[in-house]
Amino acid sequence: MAIFSYMMGDRVSRGAGQSAVKVAAYQARENYTDARTGYAYNHRPREQGGQEPARGIAAASAYIGREAGYDAGRKPALFVGLYGPKEAPDWCRGRENIEQFWSRAELAERQPHAQIAERIIIALPHELTLKQNIWLLQDHVKEFTRQGRVVQVAIHAPEHGDGRNVHAHLLVSTRGVDANGFKASKAAEQQERYLYRRQYVEGLRARWAEATNRHLARHGHAARVDHRTLAEQGIKREPTIHLGPGDSRRERCGERSAAGEINREVVARNATREPRAREAHEGQERVRELTRPPARPQRPAREVVQEQKAERTPTTAPPAANPAPSAPQRGRERQKIGFLERSGRMIHSAFEKTLDWIAPRVEEPHRQTPPPQAPPAQEQPPRTWEEQLRDLAEYHKKIGYLRPERDPHNDRNSPLYERYKTEREAAWQARQAAEREVYGRFDAYAKDLRGFYQMRFEQEKHSGMPGPVRHDAMDLLAAQRRGDRVEMLMLRDQQLAAARRAHPLPDWGGWLKHEAEGGDRAAARALERHEAREAERNRDRDDDGRGIEP
Repeated sequence: MAIFSYMMGDRVSRGAGQSAVKVAAYQARENYTDARTGYAYNHRPREQGGQEPARGIAAASAYIGREAGYDAGRKPALFVGLYGPKEAPDWCRGRENIEQFWSRAELAERQPHAQIAERIIIALPHELTLKQNIWLLQDHVKEFTRQGRVVQVAIHAPEHGDGRNVHAHLLVSTRGVDANGFKASKAAEQQERYLYRRQYVEGLRARWAEATNRHLARHGHAARVDHRTLAEQGIKREPTIHLGPGDSRRERCGERSAAGEINREVVARNATREPRAREAHEGQERVRELTRPPARPQRPAREVVQEQKAERTPTTAPPAANPAPSAPQRGRERQKIGFLERSGRMIHSAFEKTLDWIAPRVEEPHRQTPPPQAPPAQEQPPRTWEEQLRDLAEYHKKIGYLRPERDPHNDRNSPLYERYKTEREAAWQARQAAEREVYGRFDAYAKDLRGFYQMRFEQEKHSGMPGPVRHDAMDLLAAQRRGDRVEMLMLRDQQLAAARRAHPLPDWGGWLKHEAEGGDRAAARALERHEAREAERNRDRDDDGRGIEP
C-alpha cells in the first residue's frame, strides 16, 4: 500500500497555468477567489451550494454506452485546517484564513514560472478514528512548520471503491514565513530540496512511518507500516503500479486500461511465485534444522543459582599458597601485560607530541646561543585626536573612499548640468507615463483574452462530445490561445518601442549642442570642453602607448 505519495514534479507551478487557490479550494471543497487573477473556484458539493454536475459528461457516458461511473457530486471534506509556525502572523493559521493565505502566496511571487506550493497525498490508517488521524497529521505537520512553512491539511473520505481509503491532502508552501510575513528569499531552501530530493522524500516518508507507528502503538493497535520498498524489506513480490484517476474511472466502468493490464499480469506472476517462494523457504528451514549443532542439556535453574551463591560466599579457611597458573591463564596474563605496555607507549608518545607542539624540544640547552634582544623602544608621546583624524582623512582620500571636493571648473558641478538633469528627468517621466499607458492598455486586453478563452474552455468541457473528440478540440483551443498571446506580446513590444522613440532621453553632448545652437554661450563653452575631452579619450583609446603607425 502506498502510504505517502510525493513527487517533485507535482508542484503547483504558475508556469504550468496552475493556481494555489484553485488547488486549495479543491482540497478543502470550498469556494475561493484568487486575488491575483480575480477567478473564483467553486468546488463545494452540490448539496452545499456547489456547481451542478456537467450534463455534457453524462451525455457522453450514455453515448459511449456506460451504465455507471458518473458521480453526481463530491463529498465534503472530513477535516480542513491551516497550520503555520509559532512566530507567523494570524492569517497563516486557521481554516477561515485559507483563501487569504494562498492569495497572499500568489501575490508574493513575481516570477512568471514561480512554484507556489507542494502537493502531498497520504493514506491514513483505517485502524485509527477520525480524531486520532487528525492528531497524527498534526504531529506530522510539525516537520514543515519547523522549517517556517505553512501547511493546509484536508482529510477526504473515499468516494468510491474501498471504504477504508481515507486519505489526506497536504498543500505545503514553498516560501517560508516569519513574524513579518513571507520571507524575502526561498531560492536556497528550494534548491537544497531539489538537489537532494531523493534524501528529502525518503526522510519525509520515514518520519511519516515513524509517526504512524507511534500513534498506532499509543492507541493499542498491533498493525505497523513500513515506508521501504518490497525489495528493501526482503519480500520477493513484484509491486503493482499506480492507477491514475482516469485509469481508475475506466476500470470501474468495465473498461480495460494499459495500467490495469500491467497490474493484472503482476498479480498473476505473484500468484505463481508465492507457492515456489513458500517451498524454497520451507526447504531452507529444513536445511537449517539439519545443520544446527546439538543443543546442550539444560541444567535446572535452582542448581545454577546455588552454584553462583557458593562462588560469592567467602571461605573462612586460611589462604593457601598460590598455585602455579595453568597454560591458558598464563596466556591471558601475557595478553593483558602486552596490552598495558602498548597502551602506555601510545600515551607516552602522544604526551611527547603534545609537549613538542607546546614548546620545541631542546636537546642540548647549554650549546644554544641566546637570541638577540631588541633595544628597548623609545616611548612615543601620545597623539592627539586631531592628528589621528587628519591621518585617517588622508588615508581615505588615498584609497578613494571620500568624495572629492567640488570643482567649480567641472561642468558636472555647474548650474548648467543641474538644468540638464532637470530636463532629462522630465523626459524620463514622460517616457514612463507613455510606457504605463501601453502596459495598461495591453493588460486590459490580456484580461479580456483570458476571460474569452476561459469561456471557450468551459463550453468545450460541457459540449457533450465524446472524450477523444473533446480532448482534441481543447488542445486546438489551447494552441490558439498560445498563438494569440504571442501575437499580443509582439504587438506590445512594438508599441513600447514606438513610445520610447517618441520620448527620447537627451545625452549630455547632444543637449549641449542643442543649447549652443539656441545661443547659450555657457553651453557653447561647455560643448567645446566636452568635445576636447572626447577627442582626448578617443585618441587614448586608439593609441595603446606605442604610437599610431603612419
